[in-house]
Order: sequence, then structure tokens, then C-alpha cells
Amino acid sequence: MAAKRSVPIWLFPVAYLVHVTEEFFGGAGLSLAPHRMEGFNLTPLEFILINCVGASLLLFGLVYAQRRGFPHLLMIILSTIFLVNGLLHLINSLRMGAYTPGLITSPLVFVPLGALTLYRLWGDMSRVRYGCGVALGAGIHLAISLLAHNGRTLFG
Repeated sequence: MAAKRSVPIWLFPVAYLVHVTEEFFGGAGLSLAPHRMEGFNLTPLEFILINCVGASLLLFGLVYAQRRGFPHLLMIILSTIFLVNGLLHLINSLRMGAYTPGLITSPLVFVPLGALTLYRLWGDMSRVRYGCGVALGAGIHLAISLLAHNGRTLFG
């Protein structure tokens, strides 16, 4: 059987930037007034700040994981976050019957990148380690969702 090639790790920050840009211009950035973005309790400035922190953590994590020898585990965590986020965007848009910010990049970028990476890294490590990566990704996505939906209470 031919070895499966891994997805390049640096696709993740590019995908993140593309997705967040759509979310901003499709939602929070439509008005720079400090009002609630649909479904989120963040102002546009808070959205930008949180995503700058997220992008910085993503880049730091990628460099750290490569230097410390666990890039595939980090890719499983990120793939889970991207896949869950992308699927939830699709489900939310279907539920609302309308465009929601992130709908375009979810099926074109997030879902394929997440699914393909999870598929290609299956068997690359023990099932327990792979499962822990998926569980960590799901937990991180939950924390990000809670921050996005309850951001105003954190910022005052």
C-alpha cells in the first residue's frame, strides 16, 4: 500500500486567515459600530482582537509543534477544530435558511482541509493518541464557541 502524504501544516494559518476574513466582512465588519454580530456577543474590535490572538497562537503552536516533534498531533487537533467549525457553519445556515458569515469558506476550505487531514493522518499514530487529538480539538472548539458567544461578559 502506498504511503499517504500528509497535508502541509502551513495550510492551516492560510485557511484560518481566509475564513476569518469572510466572517469579518460577512458579519462583524459590516458596521464598525459596537453592536452585536448576529449570533455572537462581540463588537468588531473584539472580534479582530480575539482573532489576532487566535492567529498568533496558531502560528506559535505550529512552530512549537514542529520543533518539539508533534506536528501531526497538532494537525489532528486543528483539523478537528476546522471540521467542526465548518460543519456548524453549514448547519447554522441551513437552520436559518440564509447566508451566515463563514458559509462560503466552510465547505470550500475548512471542511475539506479538516476531513482530508484527519483521513491522511489516520494510522500515523496510535488510536489513543489520535483520539486524544480529536477530543482536544473538540474541546478547544467548544471553548472558542463559548468565548465568541459570551465575549461581552469578558470584555465588560
